[in-house]
Amino acid sequence: MSTNLNLNLDDQIVGAIQEIAVGVEAAAITDDRLLTELGIDSLKYVELLVRIEELCEITFNESDLGVESLRSVGDLKSLTARTAGTPDGLL
Repeated sequence: MSTNLNLNLDDQIVGAIQEIAVGVEAAAITDDRLLTELGIDSLKYVELLVRIEELCEITFNESDLGVESLRSVGDLKSLTARTAGTPDGLL
């Protein structure tokens, strides 16, 4: 994975959320925000995960993708960083 991609994981995630949750402003996408509060239902949840995999060139482990454990934007950022092999602090 390129250094540029490592530095832009946060932007990639926010961009993917904005693509899937049309009309949501970037400022509303905070780490403590629940995905459901952004209009991400079960179908959009799957779309979002696939889009992040594409943008970040990663593949999530299916065992990490439970809706109960992946509820907030921060949860999604942490999972993406772990999957990409990037410490959370570099997001």
